[in-house]
Amino acid sequence: MDGEALGFIETVGLAAAIEAADTALKTANIELIGYELTKGGGMVTVKIKGDVSAVNTALVAAKANASKVGRVYATLVIPRPGDGTEMMVTTQSTVGLKSDGKEDTVAQKEGVEDSHSVQSRETEINMSLDSTGLDNNQREQEEQISDIEDNNPVEIEKDIFVLKDNAPQAGEVCNICHDPLCPRRKGQPRNLCIHYNEVYRGDHK
Repeated sequence: MDGEALGFIETVGLAAAIEAADTALKTANIELIGYELTKGGGMVTVKIKGDVSAVNTALVAAKANASKVGRVYATLVIPRPGDGTEMMVTTQSTVGLKSDGKEDTVAQKEGVEDSHSVQSRETEINMSLDSTGLDNNQREQEEQISDIEDNNPVEIEKDIFVLKDNAPQAGEVCNICHDPLCPRRKGQPRNLCIHYNEVYRGDHK
């Protein structure tokens, strides 16, 4: 309790207890610990803490106002509570008791870790799906190329054959015009020469 005084006001009925707590908070600079329901009798104990003078002032005013609503059974002020008193005051039965924050911090850390693990699993799944999609696309493209080659084997071979026939051999040119663009080669008919008419007309003239 950090050396703070404790104050208790026990009322019959919850309405009187709420009036007592409200009056105490408005009257002096005290902190409301919470309230606890007693087993039997319908009594409620309101617990506060603060400076001794503030607790005394708050309880006097709370008792006066709560008596107008219901019955006040008892009031108590402990100026310097002992070390073992805290466990009797901050029980699990105390309604409105503030936690020390340790449990909340642990829960938040666990929640963050769970969120990270979920995100990691989602990322792995997405990467796996993307990889599978790429593999499927590659397989489809390879199958399409294979189908094209299977359906057109003669045309491909013919094109290659024509290219080989038309490909000029190194060092061979027409021995009539000596033009590299001329398709005629030495030993072939003269009329294949693109300059045949020019050459022979000049000779006859």
